[in-house]
Amino acid sequence: MSTTKTKERKVKSKNIYYDGSKIILSGSVIVLDGKELLFEFDLDSETANVRIRFLKDRKGSRTSISDSTEEDINEVIIDFYNFKSSLGAGNVEPVDVFGTGSVFLNVWITQFDEQTSRFEYTFYQNESEFA
Repeated sequence: MSTTKTKERKVKSKNIYYDGSKIILSGSVIVLDGKELLFEFDLDSETANVRIRFLKDRKGSRTSISDSTEEDINEVIIDFYNFKSSLGAGNVEPVDVFGTGSVFLNVWITQFDEQTSRFEYTFYQNESEFA
């Protein structure tokens, strides 16, 4: 039996692109008791926060985006209302996170029980931002 040794190659991922947009952040988080998530981004050499909240009311599934009411905080608040399907639910149209057409968000939320859900997310950067 031959035991030819091959040179080990190290492979490192550089970037991921989807439909002309660069994926800048993607993953999933297990959310307990509807607690908020906070994403921090470097935006034009400043920190910009994206706060994700999970809310419930009687009006059906929807998404709402607003800016922080505090002047000194550069923050966008995205509220997801009533995403509570055990099969999962998400947004069909990407959310324009900062309202500039530069960063978009797609999500899929799966609720396991009343207290536990999985929040899957992908933040995209518009092609013109890195071209």
